[in-house]
Amino acid sequence: MFDRYDAWASVVPYVQYILNTTVHSVTGVEPIALLMGKHASARDFTIAPKEEGRVHTPLDDIASYIDALTEHLQILADQALNRQQAMTRTAEPTPPIEPGTLVLRKNESPTKLHGHRGPFRITAADGYAAEITPLTGGKSRRVHLSQLIRICQGPLSDAELLRIAATDDEEYYVEKVLEVDDETGDLLIKWLGFPEAKATWEGPNSDAARTSVVRRHLEERGSVPIN
Repeated sequence: MFDRYDAWASVVPYVQYILNTTVHSVTGVEPIALLMGKHASARDFTIAPKEEGRVHTPLDDIASYIDALTEHLQILADQALNRQQAMTRTAEPTPPIEPGTLVLRKNESPTKLHGHRGPFRITAADGYAAEITPLTGGKSRRVHLSQLIRICQGPLSDAELLRIAATDDEEYYVEKVLEVDDETGDLLIKWLGFPEAKATWEGPNSDAARTSVVRRHLEERGSVPIN
C-alpha cells in the first residue's frame, strides 16, 4: 500500500505508532500487545514508507509523536487554505476592460529585466482582445485581454500618468542569442548592456524573437525564421 513517498507518507509512522500503542478503553490493552504479547517499541513496530536514501527515526515517546503529527497536519492545513484563498481571489469578478480603461501590459516572462509596461489607454475592446495606445502617443497595438492589468487612476491626474508613461524606461535591446531550445523554440537572450548572468528565456512568439538579431541567428543555424 505504502510503496511511494508523498506529502502524507511522513505521517504514516506516527499514525501507526498511535494506533498500535494506545490503550483500548474496553480491553485495557494495546493492540500491539494483544497481538505480540509485549508492549510496543517505536523502533520495532513502525514501518517507514519506501524511499531510497531516506531514514525515518522513530521519536522517543507518544507525546513527541502527537506533537510532530499535529505540527505536520497544521502545515498541510495552512497550505490547503492558502491554495483555496488563491483560487477564490482568481474567481472573483473583475470590472470589464472597455474603451477609456487604463491598463498595464503584463511582463511576458517572470525573469524579464523590466516590469509591466504602460500605462496604456484602451481605444477598442471586445471579449477576446483590446487595442491599446500609449499615453505618450505612438502606434496602437492589439493584444489579448489576458496580457492586460486593469489599473485604477485614483488620485493621479492625466498629467501625472503621462509623466509616468514618458519616464517608463523599459526598452531593452537584444545583443545575441546564447541558446535555442529546439523542442520549445524558446531563446536564451543576452541583453545589450547586461552580463550573460542576466540573460532570460523568451518564447518564440515574444517581441524579442522578432528582432533582426534573432532572425539572423536562426537563419545561420538553419532554423526556420520566425515570421
